Amino acid sequence: MKVLVEYSPGASLDRYIATRLRKNIKGALELVGTSWVESMFAEPDVVHLISPDDEGLAHDAKEQGTALVVSALYSEGDPGARFMNVDGEGFHSLRPKAERLLKMADAILVPSEAAETALLTSGVILPPIHVVTPGVNLARFDVRSDIEKIVFRRYFRLEEGTPYCLAVGEAGDEERLETMAELASFAPGVTFFYLLTSKKGPAKPSYLRRKAKRYPRNLILSGLVEDDVYRSGVVGALAYISIASIEADELAVLEAMAAKTPVLSLGHPFWSQELTSSKAYKAYPSVERLGKAIESLATGKGQPTIIEAYRLARKNSLAVLGRKLVSLYMEAIEGEQKGNP
Repeated sequence: MKVLVEYSPGASLDRYIATRLRKNIKGALELVGTSWVESMFAEPDVVHLISPDDEGLAHDAKEQGTALVVSALYSEGDPGARFMNVDGEGFHSLRPKAERLLKMADAILVPSEAAETALLTSGVILPPIHVVTPGVNLARFDVRSDIEKIVFRRYFRLEEGTPYCLAVGEAGDEERLETMAELASFAPGVTFFYLLTSKKGPAKPSYLRRKAKRYPRNLILSGLVEDDVYRSGVVGALAYISIASIEADELAVLEAMAAKTPVLSLGHPFWSQELTSSKAYKAYPSVERLGKAIESLATGKGQPTIIEAYRLARKNSLAVLGRKLVSLYMEAIEGEQKGNP
């Protein structure tokens, strides 16, 4: 079996999470002995897409009778891979090109049951939907080199020994920006790095500097960083902070768990049932309680969940993802062949 895995957003968007999802899919296929290719000229048996912007390639696949699999709602913070539009009141609706892509698919993969429900209630008649882990590259976060561990601190000129937390969000989400500012005020002894995306591309440094003037000094606003810097940041963080939102951050959460970094959530997260029903993270109902929990971790009094978290990360390894993908690809191929006798 040969699989065409496509997502080429260009250099300006290559730091976003969809790029890591593409790497996970390719790595998972390699681990289970399945070939991935880069062109329709290689005559793939399956085309696997993760962005509505690749609608043209989907048409090529259908014209050639090639099975089409689409990963949807894994990367809603990525302007190059998002499937939903969000209006000023927070209402989510499928982008027109996303709707067209999903209708062509032989199978749709989503990261959680909440994402599945979002598609099923969109009013669009869709092919089979499967909840599938985004996977996590365990080896990538098994960082043992002291140099690699301090890359993030050197990048941001953060003094050795200063505890910090990491979170990812969107520059235009004022509510979550205010939440992060409030959280920083409840834990003044901790530095909070909020890495921000933008629906139109990387967040501009001038914009972030203006915003930062309004917030506590221990809240650092930054655009997304290079992959190796981000990995170092996750490994060295006191905790990864997730603010509950319908926009899934399950891949980032699993990466933190693989790095043996505690995951703390504000509110009940919209992750898969496997994650939300586990003891691999802790959720807090208010910013104040979350802030106090972070202060406790910083002083060594907290009770991290890293043992259970790493166990869960192993259950979502690339090898596990690879086996699941091959099974779903076979079903998609059979479905395409039945639909085109």
